[in-house]
Amino acid sequence: MTLRKQALLIISLIIVGLFIMLYVSSVTIVMGGFSRIEDQNTHQNVQRALDAYADEVAKLNITAGDWATWDATYAFIEDNNQAYIDENVSEATTARLGLSVLAYIHSSGRIVISKGFDPETMASIPMPQSFRDHLVLSDLLLQHPQLPDDVTGVMLLPEGPLLVAARPILTSNGDGPSRGTLIMGHYLDSALIARLADRTHVDLSIQRFDTPQLPSDFAAVRSTLLQGTPTIIQPLDNNVIAGYTTVRDIYGKPALILRVSLPRPIYAQGQVSTQYQLISLLVIAAIFGVVTFFMLEKLVLARLAKLSTDVSHIGATGNLSVRARVHGKDELAHLATEINHMLGAFELAQFKRQQAETALYQAKEAAEAANRAKSAFLSNMSHELRTPLTGIIGYSELLQREARMFGYESFIADLDKIRVSGNHLLALINDILDLSKIEAGKMQLTLEEFNVAELVDDVLTTAHPLIQKNGNLITAHCQHTQLMMYADLTKVRQILLNLLSNAAKFTEQGVITVHVTLQSSNNIEYVCFRIADTGIGISAEQLTVLFQEFTQADASTTRKYGGTGLGLSLTRRFCQLMQGTISVESEIGHGSVFTVLLPRSVTNAATDVTLITQDTSTEHVPVLADIPAPVYEGTVLVIDDDPMVRELLRRTLQPTGWRVVEAVDGRAALEQIAICRPALMILDLMLPELDGIQVIEHLHTNPSGATIPIIVLTAKDITASERAALTNSVTQILQKGSYTGDELLHNVHELVHLTTQQRHQQILEQING
Repeated sequence: MTLRKQALLIISLIIVGLFIMLYVSSVTIVMGGFSRIEDQNTHQNVQRALDAYADEVAKLNITAGDWATWDATYAFIEDNNQAYIDENVSEATTARLGLSVLAYIHSSGRIVISKGFDPETMASIPMPQSFRDHLVLSDLLLQHPQLPDDVTGVMLLPEGPLLVAARPILTSNGDGPSRGTLIMGHYLDSALIARLADRTHVDLSIQRFDTPQLPSDFAAVRSTLLQGTPTIIQPLDNNVIAGYTTVRDIYGKPALILRVSLPRPIYAQGQVSTQYQLISLLVIAAIFGVVTFFMLEKLVLARLAKLSTDVSHIGATGNLSVRARVHGKDELAHLATEINHMLGAFELAQFKRQQAETALYQAKEAAEAANRAKSAFLSNMSHELRTPLTGIIGYSELLQREARMFGYESFIADLDKIRVSGNHLLALINDILDLSKIEAGKMQLTLEEFNVAELVDDVLTTAHPLIQKNGNLITAHCQHTQLMMYADLTKVRQILLNLLSNAAKFTEQGVITVHVTLQSSNNIEYVCFRIADTGIGISAEQLTVLFQEFTQADASTTRKYGGTGLGLSLTRRFCQLMQGTISVESEIGHGSVFTVLLPRSVTNAATDVTLITQDTSTEHVPVLADIPAPVYEGTVLVIDDDPMVRELLRRTLQPTGWRVVEAVDGRAALEQIAICRPALMILDLMLPELDGIQVIEHLHTNPSGATIPIIVLTAKDITASERAALTNSVTQILQKGSYTGDELLHNVHELVHLTTQQRHQQILEQING
């Protein structure tokens, strides 16, 4: 968003905010004033309605007083003469007075006259029983402790609210004693309510307090009125406002809710005034905004835009010799001057940077060339070192087997020393190459799912000879026997073997313990391997350098126990590659405890091809005696440019019944496959003419060749691209020197057997289909 748009937005927000504040405050003040005037007017009209009601009660009281304070009535209450009744208590008289009830009660409580009148026909009807129940001496109507006390007001009867006036019967001069009570009453019906409304010029409504189902607005104010609020004012809608008040009966209890409904011209006038004010504020705000933005544009924004354009042009062209120009003596002009100074400094810095970039580029090219040379060196070294070692280890095993066969027992021990030394040298080379690959970022993980308990049993079996060598005992405890883990099986095995080898090496006549548990941290499950021993222990000073490359505890340890100092360094690097950790606790003379924490499910997979390698110690593999002696019928095609390797494989396979066909390069291998289809191929990757991967690609173009099981046997470090090419193309990958002759025979037999079963299954499916 440009600065101009930001300024416009800020000015707009300020004006809108001020407008809202002014509008809210003015509406609050203006409409509040109109609301107070409206409330006062409604209060006055409610009071007028109450006054009209009081006038109606007063008129009834005056009439009752005229009749009660009269000598004729004073005499009649005692003698009950008929002439008084005929002359005064007639339907015509009551109709003229508009009475609904008329009662003469003697001071003794005797009812002399009790009549009711129909409000419409004014014909005599029996007095309502609900009213007669009040004509007892204990009722307030008949009690006049002081003369001339009266009782006026309203009574709630089932027939309707009744306005009553009760006066003591006295002489015309108002003298006593009172001979009784005269009561006159008139129902507060719709006709009377209409007359009160006409008299006050308001819309008047009256509801009883004891009505179960009151209109909603009456029900809403009833509880508030019962709490003692004299008058309640509330709008019914935008056009009508209502005032509510309570009318109490002669006993002082709430009897009626009186509502006065009025139009709202005052409120309407307030709205009109507010609208005019709103329009005025809008016009003022618009004028203020336009003037403010115009001044801001002229004095600031346009000049800033010019400065921004100049700077952008300099940045786009890269010409630091151009300068920005802004006229004036204010802050913007000062800013332009400072920018010009900065451009000069940049121009000088650019020249120096170009010189530095040239030097850095040359250094980068040299570093990349060195890295490529290092990668090529590692690959060539892997091949060149492992290939002769493969011959040394393989021929030593072959000679051992033949020495046993021909009875040369005295040669076996020497040959075994050659094999062990070769394996030790191969392990050392593997460690150095692995460390170099990790430092170069070339090491990758091959992930698969495996049973942890089975892995621990396998590692313990492999390490058992080393542990027994120093007279040690070993115990293992797995918390979960069916615990599955998804990680690099080879590297986890190597971690455990390295730790067990160290524990066995530095412990004599002691106990080595392996604990495997499942732990959780931050919603991630970890498999915890804890290897404890009762060996010589490690000092605090030695712990600080324990995991450094080519470093051991001290020189005396190296002389006594041997080793290169790479095992624990590689172990820590492998743990870090799998997002895990390794820690150690130790005390001199009390042994050491190594704890490895690895995620139960490692996330960064390298490839789907399983790379089978062997660790520094002799791994337990099936030997020929463990497998039922098979009758091998088939051809194995051995493809390798090294005649020593081909001869070694031929002499290993032929004694067990295999027919071995050899090929020195990839092109010769394809010719042999066309002549005799082999049951299995043992293929090296580094070949003249066509390399191993090209041979596999040619085979996959032929449907019959694509089904031949392939064992890749190579001394080469396999790259990521080569792994991708081998995925789902080969059955197994072996590194030269990392297998025994028995293991090779076992793998060949198993792969051919599995392939035969798959073919039989396909044939059965075709027949059944």
